[in-house]
Formats: sequence, C-alpha cells, structure tokens
Amino acid sequence: MGEAGIKIIFAFIQNYSGMKKILLLSASAFMACTSLKAQHSFAGYRSANYIGVNGVFFNPANTVGSRMRWDVNLVGVNAGVANNKNAYDLTAIKDAINGNTDSIFFGSGKKAINAAANVDVFGPSFLIGVNAKTSFAVTTRVRTLVNINNLDGQLIDGIKKQADDGIISNIATDKNQRIAVNGWADIGIAVGRILHSEGKNFVKGGVTLKYIGGIGNSYLNINKLNAAITKDVLGDYYLSSATGGISVGVGGVNINDINGSNFTKFNGSGFGADAGIIYEYRPDGDNTSRHYKNKYKFKAGLAVLDIGKIKYNADPNYTASYNINVTGSQRFYLRELDGKSLSEIKQYLDTSRYFKKTGNNGGSYSVALPSTLQVNVDYCINNGFYVDAAGQFAISKNNPENAAYQNNFTLTPRFEARAAGIYLPLNYNSITGFNAGISLTAGPLFIGSGSLFTALFDKTKQVDVHAGLRFGSFTKKHKKEKEERAVIPVPIKETITAAVPKDTDGDGIFDSEDKCVTIPGVAKYQGCPVPDTDGDGINDEEDKCITVPGLAKYAGCPIPDTDGDGINDEEDKCITVPGEKSNQGCPLIKADVVKKINFAAKNILFQTGKAVLLPQSFIQLDKVVAILKEDENIKINVEGHTDNIGKPAANLILSDKRAAAVSAYFVKKGIAQGRFTSKGYGDSMPLTTNKTAAGKKQNRRVEMKATY
Repeated sequence: MGEAGIKIIFAFIQNYSGMKKILLLSASAFMACTSLKAQHSFAGYRSANYIGVNGVFFNPANTVGSRMRWDVNLVGVNAGVANNKNAYDLTAIKDAINGNTDSIFFGSGKKAINAAANVDVFGPSFLIGVNAKTSFAVTTRVRTLVNINNLDGQLIDGIKKQADDGIISNIATDKNQRIAVNGWADIGIAVGRILHSEGKNFVKGGVTLKYIGGIGNSYLNINKLNAAITKDVLGDYYLSSATGGISVGVGGVNINDINGSNFTKFNGSGFGADAGIIYEYRPDGDNTSRHYKNKYKFKAGLAVLDIGKIKYNADPNYTASYNINVTGSQRFYLRELDGKSLSEIKQYLDTSRYFKKTGNNGGSYSVALPSTLQVNVDYCINNGFYVDAAGQFAISKNNPENAAYQNNFTLTPRFEARAAGIYLPLNYNSITGFNAGISLTAGPLFIGSGSLFTALFDKTKQVDVHAGLRFGSFTKKHKKEKEERAVIPVPIKETITAAVPKDTDGDGIFDSEDKCVTIPGVAKYQGCPVPDTDGDGINDEEDKCITVPGLAKYAGCPIPDTDGDGINDEEDKCITVPGEKSNQGCPLIKADVVKKINFAAKNILFQTGKAVLLPQSFIQLDKVVAILKEDENIKINVEGHTDNIGKPAANLILSDKRAAAVSAYFVKKGIAQGRFTSKGYGDSMPLTTNKTAAGKKQNRRVEMKATY
C-alpha cells in the first residue's frame, strides 16, 4: 500500500514531511555533540547543588543562595524520544537518522499511540550575586517539542501491515487524535532573594521573566473519526462511511522548507514567567551569609515553570478545519491525493464534496507554553550522600496546537562534591513507565542519560542523553569568619564526679521517670511499650482497628468483604457482587439462563467456509442480548469449533474468526466489549466422531459459556 495509498487520514501522519524534517533536524543538531538522542529533561543532573546558573532553569529560587559567587553556562543539551508502544534499538535510531519516524513512534498493536520527542538547549547564560541576600541571572534557551496523543493504533497497524483481506481498518473513536510540533527560544532575567534566615529555617524565592521567540508551530487534530478503509478489486484503496473532523494549522516556519536557519529567527512572539520557592531545614542553625557548603539536612522546593503564550499568524496555505462526510455508497479514493504537497492537499480538500470547511484559513492564534508544576524534596543522608524525590505535573491545556511535557516522578540517590558528582535517577513517567539512568559531573563537564541502564539491561521505550559545559567560582569562607573560628577557646578538662541516673531497661528514660523499669518503652507512654489492645502484633498507633485483630497489610484490620457475602476479598473472585462460596464468591448462573444461551448457541449459522453470520442466527442472538442487558454482571466466553474437513491451521483460523464474529454482533447491539472473550479451537475438540455427516455437523458449532 505504501505512503501514497493512504493520504486522507495518514497524509498528516505517515507523509507529514514537516514533522519528519523537524525530528530529523533535532536529531542531527544533537548528534553533532553525541551519538544518541534523549527524552527526559536532564534527569539526575537537575537534582545537583553545584550546577550554578543551570539550576535556575529548574527553579528560579536557585538564583540566590547557590554555592557559586558567579557562574557561566556555555552550552547544555538534552534530547530524546519516548513512546508508549515501541521499544527502541539501534535499528530504530538508524531509521530516525534517515527520516523514518514510523519506527520511532508507530509500534504495532491496537493500543492508542502516545509519544513525545524533544531537543532542549541551554544557551549562554550567567549568574552573579548583587549582595548577601540578592542575586540575578540572565538565561537563554532553545527548545523543540513534538507531542503525539491518542493516535488510533488499529489504523496505524493496519496501514503498516498493508493487509490484503479487504477491510484495512474500521475506525471508531470519540477521542481527539493529535500531533503538535513546536519550536521556540527564550531570553530570561531571573532575580532571587533570601526571604527568611533565622535559627534553623532558611527560605529563598525567585522569579524569571522571559521574552519568547516563536520559531514555528504545526499541528494536526483528528476529531471523533468513524470510517472504513477498503481495497477494491483493482487494488485501489478508498474511504467509506466516514464522519468526523480534521483540523491542521501552521504558524511560523514553513514545515515543507525547514532548515537550520529557521532556528535563528523568530516568527512569533510572547512573554512567559517562572516562579519558585525553596525551604531548607538547617539543624545546626548556621545561617551565615556565606554559602560555601550545603548546610541543610532537609530541603523542599516548589516551582511553576513556563507560564505564557506565543502568538503566531496562521499560514493560510496550510491552516484549515473540515468536517468529513462520506456516506451511503460513496467512495473517496485515496489516490486522489497521491503526489500532492500539503498545500496542494489543502487546496483539494477545500473543493472536495466529501470535506466541508468549517474554520478560517488565516488570522492569529496563540500557543501555550508547556506549563508544569515542579515539586521536589531533598534529604542529606551524610557526608555528600543525598536522595532527591521530585514530581513534574503538566498544567497547561491540552489544546491541539499546544506543547506539553508528560507527568513524571523521579527518585535520585546521589553523591556529590564541588569537583564531581554521580547521580542515579529512577524515573516513572506517563508515557514510557519506568526508566533508570546515570548522570555525571566532573569539573565543568556534565553528561548523562535518564534511560541508559534500562536500555542496557532491557528494551526501552525511551532514549535520552544530556551533556554540556559550564564554569564558575565557588563561594569561599569569609576571612573574618575564619578568624572567629580560629580563636574559639579550648575548654579546660576538669574531673567532675557526679551521680549518673540509672536506666535499667536501657530505653533512654531514667528509672525515676520510667513506669516500666524493666521493659524498654517510649517517652510518650512514660517508658512503657506502645500498647497493642487487640493482640494482633500491630501496635495501636499503627492499627486502624484497635479492638479487632487484623493484618498489617490492612493496617491492623481484618481482610475486607466488600460485597458482604461472607467471602473475604482475597478469596472472592467477584468482590463487588454477592455470590456463593461454592462458586468462589460469584453468583450462580440461573439454570434457565444457561438453557437459553445454550439453545441460542446451537442455532448460530454461518456462510459455508466463512465467518459471516446468516440472518436466521440473529433471532437467537438477540435473545442472548436481552439476557445480557437484563443482568449486566454476566460475561460470555465464545468458543468456535469445526469438523476435520480441510487443513487444521485453516480450521483454527476460521473457528477463531467465527467466535469473534459472534462477539462483534453483541458489541454492535450495545453490549460492552469487555464482557466477552472469543477463541477458536479448530477441529481439536470434537463432540463426536467426524466419520459421519451427522457427526461433522455436530462438531461444526459455536459454544457460549456464561460466567460472572
């Protein structure tokens, strides 16, 4: 079938040349520095304390109170790809270099496709202190971001496999399928100030104001698409019974003529902001103005990043919205779009009777930045060993044109000093699931990947790398502070004899205050142990059912019985529906229901050698539909069987298709797909002999087994 054969839906996906060029350009730009591509933004590295001005990108409060008197970033690059279906290997990376984005984003299977790709460049930036409590920074940054959401996996899979059995794909979705490609740069001025510095508590805050230069925006949105793609006897593919909507838009860079120079000029403009705050708990109460070392035991940060919009003028040659309407016996042949550019496709759609234009071609529109809420908690274990827990939550609207980052959670154990550090990010994100990587700093150099270990020891759905150079001057001890520390008098040792209070049970509570002198306890209970009223081995402070013995996994409570049928949830296979112990907690199917379903199964007929139901089957199947609608808890296992005429492999396929046809009939009648399973067994399970015509007739059957 190839790229030319499916354009009406897939022209903006498989032949979306502008998107491929952007991805290819992003990959090529990064490969000038390294041989891989990356996805998650500076995983591991972003948790470090000694990164100077680069910390401002993750929380503007890092502008002040850093370990640097001044700092300059030369360049920092993070790049990557991620998807929810396709595991990457060297072949996929090679395909990406050659511009074949299908191997990166469009894996096999019916699951909806979600994917993202980005290149994030920290440009020349610097940080400097104004005084003891205030610092400022100037930052530059360039980003490209590709978002793919909810693409119909069945459609993509059918197109890639180029099926020969007539119908390539039946599409029916209420979701919006979206591709958005965004590129922009920003120049920021950040100001940070120490807000509170007293005793053991230290608080600082910061704000970054940014001018945003839009490079380009392209998007495709397929709305509530219902259609069939079919091949006729001459081998031409056409669209029929199609409804839904398509909208495309381009602002800024012409996606058919993209090159490196596009990233040095702005085609849209806007303003943005970041804001953040950081709290530190310093047990030694050391809040001197000099920040030559990490003084905190516990640190918590909160930041809102990328609040703002970019305004573009829509390119009328590529921007429009349409309603699709191919009805009855109408056929829209996909060859009509063969060889056409995107602008020519738009011109064709403008005049086609199957597509009604609903949106304007021009005018201005705004694209929201990928706003996120950043939360992190950092704990100092001891002597340079730390662990950081951080969450990223997308808060921008999911409009077709907008850029967006995925939600993720990262746990980063690390060891760091001024000269070097090692960071081990363990990340879970909403697209690819779990990833593990490593990041290293050595003097001015930093390099790492958030998915390296996942890729080495298993297949990975994410590939990401970051690297860069920065340098600066560390804050030093003040001369006066050194002198004060040098003249601290050494106390004279004296021999003092004093009575030592007795603590018989060694629980740290002296006998004079201990009500349980011989049993170790806690101060809260005056030296006695924490009570366990119900004797289940779980103390009352952790027990949610103090007077009833229970289990630790249920916080001290007994195993629950959700449906109240006397069978606990661990043994109950139908925990929300009361049932019988003899049926593992599920209700028993009524005898008359079983009888009706079995009778219906015996009257299911198909066209000879095909999986096409005969009309006389519908009466009995409709009776089963009525039963299923009356009791929504009943599920059906549909089994297909054949006689031994023909090859076993062909019989197995035919029986499987016939079982699936019965399930499809029920779904068509409004019964949820999840209430059915279907499987064919071919001629492997005959009821009787296949040596007689009567026996073969009995063996050609569909069985329906009702369960809860």
